Amino acid sequence: MHTGRLWLLSTSFASSGAFVGSRYCVRRQQGSLFSSLGCVRETSVREERVTRDERLFRDLVSEAEAIEHSTLLGPAIRAQILGESSLVGVISEVISARLARATSGIMLPRDLLKKACVRSLIDDERPGQDIMAILDRDPAAISCLQTVMFFKGFHAVQAQRVAASFWAMGSMSSKHVALAIQNRVSELWAVDIHPAAQL
Repeated sequence: MHTGRLWLLSTSFASSGAFVGSRYCVRRQQGSLFSSLGCVRETSVREERVTRDERLFRDLVSEAEAIEHSTLLGPAIRAQILGESSLVGVISEVISARLARATSGIMLPRDLLKKACVRSLIDDERPGQDIMAILDRDPAAISCLQTVMFFKGFHAVQAQRVAASFWAMGSMSSKHVALAIQNRVSELWAVDIHPAAQL
C-alpha cells in the first residue's frame, strides 16, 4: 500500500485545466504521480451543465414546435432545430448552415463544418452560458429560439470557437481552415476575431 500526503484543493489551477473556480478534489501525491481519489464538485458542475443544456434544448424545441407550421420559417425550424437531438447539435446545424453559404469564392462544405462544430463545442460549457447570459441581459432577447437562430453575435462567437479549435491544432493546413472560417464570419456578420483569440 502506498502512502502519501492528501491534498484538499479549493483553488483554481487554470494552467493545468484540471480545476476551475472552487471545485474540490482530493488527490494523493506520490512523487510525480497523482492518482485521483474523487472529484465530487467537478462531477457536480458537469452534471449542472448537462442539465442546463438539456433544459435549454427542451425550451428550444418547445418554442420551435410552436412555429413549425410557419410558411416562411417552418422548413428551417424543422431542419435546424427539430431535426437535432441536442443543444450542441442545434448550434452546430445553425452555424454550419450559415457558414456554408456560397457568397464568396471560398466554399466550405456544410457536412464537414457541422462535424467540426460538434467536435469543437461538444464538451464546451460556454454556448449554454452564452444563451443564458443573452436571455438574462439583453432586453431584445425574447426567446431561446431567437437567440440560437437569429443573433449574429452569438453565431460569430460560436463560429470563432470552431475556428480556434482548428488554429490550436497547429498545422499550416488547420490554421488556413481557421482563417477561412474567420473570413466567412467577417463576411456574414461583420465580426473579425482572430482564431487564436480565446473567448
